[in-house]
Amino acid sequence: MRIALAQTNIIWEDKQTNLVRAEEFVIAADAEIVLFPEMSLTGFSMHTDVTAENCESPDVVQACAQTGNTQTMTELPQTGWTIDQVSALARRHHKTIGIGWVKKTEPLCENHYSIVTPDGSIAMDYAKIHPFSYGEEHAHFRGGEKICTGKLGEFQVGLAICYDLRFPEQFRTMVPEAEIFIVPANWPEARTSHWKTLLAARAIENQCYVAGVNCCGDMDGQYYSGDSGVYAPDGSLLVPMREIRLADDSCKEEKLLVYDIQNDVTKIRDAFPVLQDRKEMKCS
Repeated sequence: MRIALAQTNIIWEDKQTNLVRAEEFVIAADAEIVLFPEMSLTGFSMHTDVTAENCESPDVVQACAQTGNTQTMTELPQTGWTIDQVSALARRHHKTIGIGWVKKTEPLCENHYSIVTPDGSIAMDYAKIHPFSYGEEHAHFRGGEKICTGKLGEFQVGLAICYDLRFPEQFRTMVPEAEIFIVPANWPEARTSHWKTLLAARAIENQCYVAGVNCCGDMDGQYYSGDSGVYAPDGSLLVPMREIRLADDSCKEEKLLVYDIQNDVTKIRDAFPVLQDRKEMKCS
């Protein structure tokens, strides 16, 4: 499976400008799957009056049903402007795209990440389970209630978003089904050592790949250093087969990281069968 991590310099709360930039990344990506960071077109904004989207777009939902998606109509996420635009983008360039967006719900919104396929349908949709209370996310967003796994290429995929990375039990719940975790984020440089350590830890303890895609640059008083990458089941950071930089180099960390990943997870787990010794434990 060839994936590209789009480590973007998100323009604060400017969906249209970020969408134009996202298409440039999709065009440049030498990969069938392009993954963007959390809240891809707005940045990690708590201004839900600006970022949240009403989900009244039955066309995309209907497209999912027509492609034979195993989800039922009632289970499919209704979508707003971002997914409408990205669905058109995916169809136009025949690529699978991972995108973060904000869903308007009452009284609090939801932080979503969706995987959109080349036919414009939604393969996976996940609502962030753990709002980042330290950053007041919990005051504006409610936590999701369901883990999300699905098929992408030859891999079984598990989705998580940013702060979820600090809660290993969420990842453990998706194993042994998940063979690669995708973790989009807006993770600031101030805690980048945590980001790298936790990505590697989730890979090691679950014997699977972990793809972390972060933003970069200055945004709302924070600096983001990117540090996106794919970690192997042994915790090592893979070297991308290619790094692609677009013409605009206003942010030196902004780039596409392209990886070819072979699904050898079953072989690795069989050779060193750690997961079979796992025990469910409860405090007495």
